[in-house]
Amino acid sequence: MHIRPHVSVGLVLALGACAPAMETTGADGARTAGPRQCFQASVIRNFRADGPGVVYVRANDNIVYEVSTGGCPGLDFTNSMAMTADTPVGDRLCVGDYARISVPGSAGVCRARISRALTAEEVAAMPRQNRP
Repeated sequence: MHIRPHVSVGLVLALGACAPAMETTGADGARTAGPRQCFQASVIRNFRADGPGVVYVRANDNIVYEVSTGGCPGLDFTNSMAMTADTPVGDRLCVGDYARISVPGSAGVCRARISRALTAEEVAAMPRQNRP
């Protein structure tokens, strides 16, 4: 069987996108080995802002992620938002990745970083108004 080089490269790239990432970022910013916690931006179930600088999103796998925005106008007063990956390939977001958030009726797009995935205990301890 003969596979043309451009087809095999495309196949390798496609399969690589399906593989779990094996690096995480700790609270101190250090990278450690292990599977990264990721979600698809297109399947965010709910979100809640904690002021203009932090938003918590609940992904389809029921895990809550903390997203740092550095200040995103209108985020703490909106009922809807759109989050997209900062890279043009796919909509998979992992802890440590950058994303773009757009808020209806707000000018521009905010850049954000997926800070961490919260534990079930951390979510339960959150004030109710911040829990997605």
